[in-house]
Amino acid sequence: MSVKKVFECRQCGTCCRGRGGIYLTFDRAKEAAALLGLSVEEFSARFTEPQYGLLSIKTDAEGYCLMLDRETGLCRIHQAKPPMCRDWPFFHGLLQDRQVFEEAKAACPGIDPESSWEEFKAWHKEKIGKMPPQNYF
Repeated sequence: MSVKKVFECRQCGTCCRGRGGIYLTFDRAKEAAALLGLSVEEFSARFTEPQYGLLSIKTDAEGYCLMLDRETGLCRIHQAKPPMCRDWPFFHGLLQDRQVFEEAKAACPGIDPESSWEEFKAWHKEKIGKMPPQNYF
């Protein structure tokens, strides 16, 4: 059975805005640093701050993730992107709570505005098949 496609990233950067909450492990930071041609120490000092024993990616003055290339709308470390970013919009809250889904659908142009919560969950189940973690620590 094939289900209706409910999400296609528009590379608008909406999900890349908001301070805090995007975490990298040290191994992922090493991969990200290499992609940018930096040492892990330089990458960490310029782009992250310690939080909860992990590295939290900093944001700019407008609240956008420093890894977002604002001109292209692409992630500068896409191949080493944090798991939270890879999971968007299939977060626990959106899959468990219709109202949270509706709020995300209103904010994210990549979520099909005609899709229902049931279609969103069905697409996730068929295409991804597992629940994302409830937290990313």
